[in-house]
Amino acid sequence: DAATALWDVPPPPPPPPGPPTRPSQQQEGARDSLSLLKARADSLMDQAKRLYSAADYGGAVDSYSRALAAADGADYTEGRVKALGNRSAALLMLNRCRETQADCHALLKLSPDNLRIFIRLGTACIRMGQLSKANEAFEKARATSQTQKHALGFNDVAAAQAQMLDRIHAEAKEGIASVFALQDAMERAYDAQRKSRHEDAIRGAEAAMA
Repeated sequence: DAATALWDVPPPPPPPPGPPTRPSQQQEGARDSLSLLKARADSLMDQAKRLYSAADYGGAVDSYSRALAAADGADYTEGRVKALGNRSAALLMLNRCRETQADCHALLKLSPDNLRIFIRLGTACIRMGQLSKANEAFEKARATSQTQKHALGFNDVAAAQAQMLDRIHAEAKEGIASVFALQDAMERAYDAQRKSRHEDAIRGAEAAMA
């Protein structure tokens, strides 16, 4: 009957797909802007590297700072890591240890296993007299370098990485030894000062009794 015939009619075919949507001009402009910022960050880091090689550490710090700003604008994590790491090295050459520490901590948030940065952080801490913090940074580099070495495979790349990790391990041990040597020197200086004060007190008492 007519009702059954209506139910037997197949549904109409779906409309053909339209042409693929193209990114809007705004989206394309944003991508171009990010690419330009990334290229600017790389260019500034090349400039900073040349300045550092020429021992112009202040100029290198300035260029790495501008590179970092460009990398931040481009959301360029690799660029951030590179700029922070190299700027921390230039800052340490200028003995700007507090700023070195700040860059090291910022970089370790992005790259927690960057062992070279733990060595640099430990060095900055020693120069500021923060011996326990220095020892902590050096010990982290020492222990992690061995853990990473044991996890390596057996090929040419692994062999090169193992050599690099051995160097970091040796530097970390030297840093730890420096910390203990400084602690010992400080304790001996304190003991000598205390002994001198004690002897001065005795002489003062004897003079008062004479």
